[in-house]
Amino acid sequence: MKAQSKSPSILAASLSWLLLTFFLVLVGCGGGGGGTTGGGGASSAKVGVFFTDNLSAGYDHVWVTAYKVELYNGATSVTVLDNPTGEAIDLRALGTPAGGQFLFLGPGSVPAGTYTKVEITLGRNVNLFTTGATTATVASFPPAMNSGANSKLELPLAPPMTVTGSGQNLIIDFDLPNWTLAGGIVTPALLRHNGSGLDDLNRHEDEDYKGTLSGLSGAAPNQTFTMTRFGAQIQVICTSATTVFAHNGAAGAALANGQIVEVRGVFDVLAQALRATAVKIEDGEDGGAGSPKVEGLASAVNAGAGTFKLSTASVRGFVPTQNTVNIATAATTVFMNNAGTAITKPAFFEALGLAGAMAEAEGFYDAASNTIAAHKVKLEEEHGANEAETRGIVSSKNADSGFVI
Repeated sequence: MKAQSKSPSILAASLSWLLLTFFLVLVGCGGGGGGTTGGGGASSAKVGVFFTDNLSAGYDHVWVTAYKVELYNGATSVTVLDNPTGEAIDLRALGTPAGGQFLFLGPGSVPAGTYTKVEITLGRNVNLFTTGATTATVASFPPAMNSGANSKLELPLAPPMTVTGSGQNLIIDFDLPNWTLAGGIVTPALLRHNGSGLDDLNRHEDEDYKGTLSGLSGAAPNQTFTMTRFGAQIQVICTSATTVFAHNGAAGAALANGQIVEVRGVFDVLAQALRATAVKIEDGEDGGAGSPKVEGLASAVNAGAGTFKLSTASVRGFVPTQNTVNIATAATTVFMNNAGTAITKPAFFEALGLAGAMAEAEGFYDAASNTIAAHKVKLEEEHGANEAETRGIVSSKNADSGFVI
């Protein structure tokens, strides 16, 4: 989902270049579905991985599925991030006139040392929406990039990247203006971004983070906890501004250790934590992976038939082939307002019919009909990332890595 541009306070703007990368020293934290498998201990260091893109006028959407990021020191590789289920990413959405958005995949723990190459494992296919197209052109990466059922994209690191105990950022620019498409084969271009603009909080994506809750502390609504997924951990802060709700819209939702939760929020770099705007307590039936989901702008609302369409602003569990997804509700569908409370079907569709209404639908996705048979639908507000200001005193700064301690 896109971050909405806002004017930060003068103080936040002046400090943001120092504070933004502070959160990368999170011990084992992860976001956007990434995990870590690198070695720990005194000889290890953190690598914060970001994706970004240049602005490409030729496409409205470029959907890929990201699985893994690996660093190489000669022939020796170490896995930085590993998401076995894959994460659907619209690379085109990361390219903006402001200079591009940064999607934080998560930090990985790797042995300190020098690395000469990065490899990114993506799904074999790329769904390209040329400007104005409603249907994707499905292309594949070149056969030379095949790696099992997926593809590996290589980016030499010149000069090599030296990772020390203070950590390092790795920002991968997918450079869409220089991708080529011929005969159903898309040849990618990659760059190592120099980090310019990483200090601008408005240029970071607002993402959902899903995992298992532990270490719950405090009394509602002011609580903190650790969320773990694929071995990666992230600290979460909840306040009176956080909406906590159950997957079925039941009243009285309360956080507890062992729950599978989906957190939406932004990183507070000073607190080294995700400041949650919403926490959904899941039922755990899918083992925490999450059912297919789409969030976007509503259209073609038909209350009588119980159907509508959503634009593909954000998806999980599939890669879109159309720029909208059909949503079908049934007698068993749970309808929720934007606070996560169950409401009636008529009330939901009345709100959905308003101009500019946004919603989220989760359920079974049928690719042939491009339809989600929804077991839950929820009204949404348009989310803007990076609304939290950060204040504090910097005690030390590593000029090489950009890390602040």
